[in-house]
Order: sequence, then structure tokens, then C-alpha cells
Amino acid sequence: TQKVFCFGDETVKMNVLEALIEERNKVAEMIRELIAERDAIGGRIGVLQNRLQELNDEVEYTKTEEEHERVAKEAEFAEVLASNDYSLLASEYRGLNTEINKWRKCREGGYKDCDQYLSIVELRERRRKVGDKMLEIERCEQE
Repeated sequence: TQKVFCFGDETVKMNVLEALIEERNKVAEMIRELIAERDAIGGRIGVLQNRLQELNDEVEYTKTEEEHERVAKEAEFAEVLASNDYSLLASEYRGLNTEINKWRKCREGGYKDCDQYLSIVELRERRRKVGDKMLEIERCEQE
């Protein structure tokens, strides 16, 4: 089917079927490009989902590891506290003092990394318990 269009003195013949086929091919190409983009996006999403899962696993592992370390430190502290070894207790007392002083210096310096020392109350409580135990041993030795 052909149509004739007149523009001024020129007559342009356009094949309607060819124009439709050309338009159809353009639309099909646009669809192929979008599908390719969708596949690329899907691939990137897959990679990011894998990375997210790896990070989630690392977070869980770190939480578990920190919990194990905390439990081990508490068990070690309980052993030290239960012992009647004055030198071991004194060493623990000095270690706790060092940690408390680190926290003080950090707070005075206004550093943002001081969050790691937020357990200052616990450190002071432990130091008090160790000091009490040392005092108890000294009293027992004097008797």
C-alpha cells in the first residue's frame, strides 16, 4: 500500500508497510536494549546480594567471636579472683588500672574511638573486686 504526500512542489511517495516495519524494528531494538539492561542489573543485584550475605555472615561471626572472647575473659577473671595468688591478683589489678587510664586519656583527648572503653563501670567493678580480694589475702596473712 502506498500513499502520496505532497509538500509544495515535491511529491513524496512513502510505503506505509516499510514505515511500519521500520518503526516495529526500532521498538524491537529498544526492547532488546532494555532486556539487556535488565539482565545486567539482575547480574549486579546478584553480586551485591552475595556481598551482602558475606557481610552478614562476617557480622554474625564477629558477634560470636566477641561473645566467646568476653566469656573467656570472664572465666579467666573468675579464676584469678578465685585464686589466692597475690601476685596474680596484683598483676590483674595493674592491668585493670591500665585499661581505666586508657579510657581516661581517651576521654580527656576527646577521641571518637573511646566507645571501645564504654565498659568503664565494669572495669572499675572488677578492679574493686580484685582490690578487695588482695586486702582479704593481706589480712589473712597478718593473722
